[in-house]
Amino acid sequence: CTAFAPLGWRKVDGEWLYLHAGGAITPEGLRTDVTVQLPPGLDRYGLPDPASVNLKDSFDAVLRFLRLFGPVRGWRLLALVFTAILGEIITPDFVAWIWCSTGQFKSSAAALISNFFGVFDRFTLPGNLASTANSIEGLAFAAKDVVFVVDDLAPGSNRRAQDVQVQTAFRLIRAVGDRHGRNRMRADRSIVGGKPPRGLVVFTAE
Repeated sequence: CTAFAPLGWRKVDGEWLYLHAGGAITPEGLRTDVTVQLPPGLDRYGLPDPASVNLKDSFDAVLRFLRLFGPVRGWRLLALVFTAILGEIITPDFVAWIWCSTGQFKSSAAALISNFFGVFDRFTLPGNLASTANSIEGLAFAAKDVVFVVDDLAPGSNRRAQDVQVQTAFRLIRAVGDRHGRNRMRADRSIVGGKPPRGLVVFTAE
């Protein structure tokens, strides 16, 4: 059995694998001899065995998605999904925003596009600006070639907490833009390499 750490595409012995929480998908289907060790919060990025998928049902689900959001918004959201999957050849050096007022289902929309990569709802999105900047950075590094949602950039009554949220968001945006994480120094003065985001980062905000 072979174990890997990140999600997404990985070339092993000349063969491309797409790693997810349940193992790896190859052109021949599911590989059962591969395990993927993910940090807490990314375990929902699991895909079904391709042999068990009904393509007509999947296509119908995409059509319902487009009818729900309309052709303009719907195709924009689907474009994020396709761009994330192609991350090995099209580096997404930008972030996307789902931005509207409270109660307009922005987190639910973010969950729907995340469901192309696993099972999510508005309560189980992988990133949240209530978390520390380091933890979000670590998750964004492991969430390779998927849509990685950072939820709930919102004004609040606590100015200090709001400033921390904004600083955390800007730090991640800068890391996405230049694909460069912050290097760190251990107590023994050795350097730990940075962990830049490697998926397509989507913020929800109001």
